[in-house]
Amino acid sequence: MISKTKAENLTGKSVEKGRELVKDKKYAICVLAGGQGTRLGINGPKGAYTENVAYDNKSFFEMILVEPLKKGIPVYIMTSNENKEDTENHFRTNKELKKYIKSVTFFTQGERPLKDLEGNPLEIDGQTIYGASGHGSVYRSMRNSGVLEEMIEKGITKVLITNVDNINVSTVDYDFIGESVDTDVTIKSVKKEDPEENVGVFILKDNMLSVIEYTEIDYAMRNRKDSSGLYLQQANIMVQIIDIEFIKKAADIDLKIHVQTKKKWGLEFIKEETFLFDAFYLANSYKIFQVDREFEFSPIKTKEDIKPAIMAYIKKKIKIRNLEENIKMLLD
Repeated sequence: MISKTKAENLTGKSVEKGRELVKDKKYAICVLAGGQGTRLGINGPKGAYTENVAYDNKSFFEMILVEPLKKGIPVYIMTSNENKEDTENHFRTNKELKKYIKSVTFFTQGERPLKDLEGNPLEIDGQTIYGASGHGSVYRSMRNSGVLEEMIEKGITKVLITNVDNINVSTVDYDFIGESVDTDVTIKSVKKEDPEENVGVFILKDNMLSVIEYTEIDYAMRNRKDSSGLYLQQANIMVQIIDIEFIKKAADIDLKIHVQTKKKWGLEFIKEETFLFDAFYLANSYKIFQVDREFEFSPIKTKEDIKPAIMAYIKKKIKIRNLEENIKMLLD
């Protein structure tokens, strides 16, 4: 049985708890950055895209990671085998990121063999071809790479996991960080208002937290409404703080396989992927916070997304600066 999830608002009551977690080095960030920038017109990692002349040619990595790195927050980057070398080179050569390279750890996501349309391993010139196995591999990849053990040894208890292409993600939201205390999975969502928006939504399936993808929702459920708007309205923006014990548990299970048909090399084939949120049913506790879409969710998938995302990014920076100035005036 499928039912809606409820979301809270961040009120500021947990800011001090968040500051303590950061101060005590118990909070880390993991960026999912295995994708290439092909749809943005570059031959390289999406996170290294720098052709946004509206904002000083900063790469996506710079825009989301310089602030937490300045604060001494450890950062972990999950790359793919395809872009690992180029991603690491970007951090070594970028004038801002290279200052903090010692605080950044790279690891690669898992792979699965691609399959032909009959379900057999895809081979080209006698070699089996592999593809990245989706962001669901983050749990097991952390464990297999030694990253999880490193986090535990450092005393890290909470990990923000997010995508590299959402440049407006708040990587140091003390209130949100503080709310993650004593919670397995702490999530940000935005309100879905258009039933046709191609985004997954949080649901309760047999009273367990889950995400249902847009393509899996039938027309009637997609358009169902109640007094607050769409019945299924908590859109997944891939911003979540996950407890280290939950990561350990999720690394031990086999996640649901999602199948997609792809075309490349003049061939049509099947790619199997796993999704991070398919482990959420394991959560004994969770919280969902609905946040402002304009200031928290600006995913860049194509070149057409860049200008509005950059404008939202600048607007957010101005808002934060004005808020800081007002606070300073009050304190003075």
